[in-house]
Amino acid sequence: MQLFFYQDDVISAHRTLDEAPDPRAFSMHAHERLELYCFLRGSGHFNVEGRRYKLREGDVLLMREAETHMLMISPDAPYERIAVHFDPELLRGLDPTLQLLRPFYDRPLGTRNRYRMGAAEDGFWRECLQKLTAEPSPDRTTLLAYLIPLLAEITRLAETAEDDPKTVGEAAPIVAYVNRHLFEPLSLAQLSGVFFMSQSQLNRVFRKATGSTAARYIEIKRLLAARSRIRQGEKPGEASRKCGFGDYSSFFRAYRAYFGASPSDDRSAAK
Repeated sequence: MQLFFYQDDVISAHRTLDEAPDPRAFSMHAHERLELYCFLRGSGHFNVEGRRYKLREGDVLLMREAETHMLMISPDAPYERIAVHFDPELLRGLDPTLQLLRPFYDRPLGTRNRYRMGAAEDGFWRECLQKLTAEPSPDRTTLLAYLIPLLAEITRLAETAEDDPKTVGEAAPIVAYVNRHLFEPLSLAQLSGVFFMSQSQLNRVFRKATGSTAARYIEIKRLLAARSRIRQGEKPGEASRKCGFGDYSSFFRAYRAYFGASPSDDRSAAK
């Protein structure tokens, strides 16, 4: 059930309640914008780039562009959340150096994603989140009025934020290796050799941590990177090659299946 919804060309926000959540409805994915996610109630974990965060009421998680994540939710309790997705340029006029976005970017991929309400002034934290999605007729100005102080508080907390070692699983070095070599030739056989695992074992470890096979994870990451290049005006063939796709026809089919548009459509729209 959608309790709140707003969307325009640079920001979207929703507050949603599932009385009986279906775990199968939540798969590994990534976004082309920044995401601020707040877990209001339920029971589950949130996996970000192979790191598992146990969720409790009021937790806020930050994900930057193409940072893969997956919710692992229990069906035994109602699940409610708030999610805000926005273009970084949204803040440029108010924050020219984008200092408020440091918690998204000034950290290694898949680390320091979670902020707990107990680390801040609970009343302030909760009030910003509640008012963010309380307006019956929302507009961008109203969303920014509550999003900006919330980001300012998170930026303050980020200066001393550290990851809980318990969130790191055995897939973390595999995920890190894949991201370091994302646009180079990568195969399951190669990864199994690097990490001294059988291919089936590596895929099992990878899927448990990310919700995806290694091959699908690599494909999604490459597609998002290629789309970003194409939208900046790069030719689709060149973008596909630079992002690790050896065969353009395979890239074209995967691109259209994932985004619902062709590479040339996106390039024309960007122009």
